[in-house]
Amino acid sequence: MCLLRHTGFLLMLSVLLGNTVSYGQAWYSSKKFMINTFVPENQVRQIEKDKNGFYWILSSSGRLLRWNGNNNFKVMNLVPGDTASPTHFGLCRADRKGHLYLDEISTGRYYVVDDNSNIRLMDTTKMIIPRLNYVGNFTSPEESWSEIIKNNDPALAEEFRQAMNNSDGTRYPLNYSVDGHAFYLIRNDHFLYYEKGKIAKVQLPKAVNNYALMVGKYLFYISGARYFLYDKEKQIGEDELPGTFSFNNFDNFSYQNYYTPDATFTFFGKTIYKLSVEKNKLIRTPYFTISPDQPPLSCIFIDEVNQRIITSDISGGFVLYTRNFYYYQGDPNPGAHSNTVYALLHTKNRIYISYDFFSRRTKDEGPPIDWHAPPYQLKSGDFLYPSAVEILLFDKNLRVKKSWSGPGNGIVQSVVEMNGRIFYTGADLYEYLPDKMAIDTIHLRISPKADGLGLVKVLAKGPPGILYASIGNDIYEIKLSDYTARGILKRPTESTQGYVKDLRYDAEYGVLFLSLRGQLCYIDPREGKIRYFPLNGNRDLLSCHYMLRDNDGDCWLPTNTGLFFLSKENLQAFVRGGSKQLAYVPANIGQKGKKEEFNSGYSSSGVCVGDSIYLSSMSGVVIFTSR
Repeated sequence: MCLLRHTGFLLMLSVLLGNTVSYGQAWYSSKKFMINTFVPENQVRQIEKDKNGFYWILSSSGRLLRWNGNNNFKVMNLVPGDTASPTHFGLCRADRKGHLYLDEISTGRYYVVDDNSNIRLMDTTKMIIPRLNYVGNFTSPEESWSEIIKNNDPALAEEFRQAMNNSDGTRYPLNYSVDGHAFYLIRNDHFLYYEKGKIAKVQLPKAVNNYALMVGKYLFYISGARYFLYDKEKQIGEDELPGTFSFNNFDNFSYQNYYTPDATFTFFGKTIYKLSVEKNKLIRTPYFTISPDQPPLSCIFIDEVNQRIITSDISGGFVLYTRNFYYYQGDPNPGAHSNTVYALLHTKNRIYISYDFFSRRTKDEGPPIDWHAPPYQLKSGDFLYPSAVEILLFDKNLRVKKSWSGPGNGIVQSVVEMNGRIFYTGADLYEYLPDKMAIDTIHLRISPKADGLGLVKVLAKGPPGILYASIGNDIYEIKLSDYTARGILKRPTESTQGYVKDLRYDAEYGVLFLSLRGQLCYIDPREGKIRYFPLNGNRDLLSCHYMLRDNDGDCWLPTNTGLFFLSKENLQAFVRGGSKQLAYVPANIGQKGKKEEFNSGYSSSGVCVGDSIYLSSMSGVVIFTSR
């Protein structure tokens, strides 16, 4: 997973983005819940989640509980006034849009949960042979019965009708489509595939033991020790069952699996497996192993949005596992000080990590190199990696292709791309020219003259043709057309001494967010006015390195003493509405109750990849989901 090349300072973290356990070490907290306080029995048969975020728990005798995910449980029955009042449900399923359906054991009636979490009897009079199925959809042909008879052999249409009515003991239908109008019906030695009024009959391999379930959009059929894959009515794959899989692993557990559009999660003993199909073959991947003191599983639910795994077992009740966060700690480089990470680079499917402050190359390769700076990937796939001592160009395998002398007297803190041009900072502003594989020094026309040493430090991309930079102790707006640098903030001295740690232009608000020696503020470039974020008495925020906005617009503030969350609505009220108060929420990130010490102050110290957030820290890379 982690590759350390001969250069000795750049680590590559390969990440299968979006996969729960493909990287690092996961920390889960667990909590046991019992349900026999609310219903007579304690065994859990099914767990589902509706579109309002409530979990619905079906007991072994068919009683239904609604749970808010914390400590609130409610026994659910029909709303007052309904003629039928079932107390025992047979199946509870949520479709992929979060609509919840129920069926009643004794009558065969179907129910739906409305937007107010009320259970109502469904009107199925206009539906053609309605059925609730294990995969998570309410199944009903869209076409009329007369159309089905017209489009198919009468004997086949009659078999289809009996199978849908379950008059001959046919198993529940397995849905192929999201809307429930295309599906499989598994018979003893064949299956029926229905789509758009047409019925196809497909012979199955004969076996004493057989079983079928959906894996993504494919029908997965077990016959003895072999499995067969079908895409609609066409067989696309066949092989021996992998590992210790057997018919006994699956029998009678189809309603306890968890299905997604691309995979099926199932369980054997104490391990949850993810089943998927790649290149017409079944792929089985271990997904999660329960606590050693928990008995073997009997039911699972995977809440991918909230990073929760809910399991039940023969002891009764259920256990909630919540993923707190990930740490990735690679082996430090030879001679490196610690696991401290300073910069991150996100490419298509990898995260590159800049470790430690100084990393020593071999004696033949020269002096120590300051790798405080972030790397940058070029369109060619090569990497530009600047430092105060040396600028290196790597190929995609992290082999050195070319090197140049660094600025020497200026720490490189930023690398940005603007209109296809690549700039980085040091003593001056520099541009890398990919076509010539050369470095060009840009001589800025600065007005007024910068205070301090005049070193160009932190860069931020602005509107088209504009870069923002901290030069010395001041903030400037740089026009790339003529390299003029206009001062927009001179000597911000209020308790910060003008030290700019981070600078980010936000197009939504048209302002620059920056950290001045640990205190967050923003500047309107048009007015040159600065406004500090209120601390609200929280001195931890005096060491804030930067503000990272995720894909939902919410904000994450890494500090020396933990991580804080600020909602999009709070930020909007502060910047646009003039609010003087901000609600900072401490994020529970840290090992064994210890507050995590985050690090750096560069724009690449934190990156968002979908819902996942990667932050550099003194302990490695902290990875968690924004939701």
